[in-house]
Amino acid sequence: MQTNTAGAALAPTLLSNRADRALQELALVLAGTLVLYISAKVFVPFFPVPMTLQTLAVMAIAAAYGQRLGTLTVLAYLAE
Repeated sequence: MQTNTAGAALAPTLLSNRADRALQELALVLAGTLVLYISAKVFVPFFPVPMTLQTLAVMAIAAAYGQRLGTLTVLAYLAE
C-alpha cells in the first residue's frame, strides 16, 4: 500500500513504525530544544534592534517536525 507523503513533515515520515517510535520522538524533541537553545545565543548584527536566530530555528523545526512534534518541542523548550 502506498501512502501519500506530499505536504507531510520530514521527521514523522522518516520515523519507523516500531515500538520504539516514542523514544525516537523524545530524542527529536530533545535535539530540537538544543537547537533552540543554541540559536537563542547566536546574535545577528541588525540595526536598531539586535536579533537572534531563534525565529529561524522555530520555523525550521516546524517545517521538519510537523505540527505535533514542533509544538511539543517548543513547549519543552519553554518548560526547560
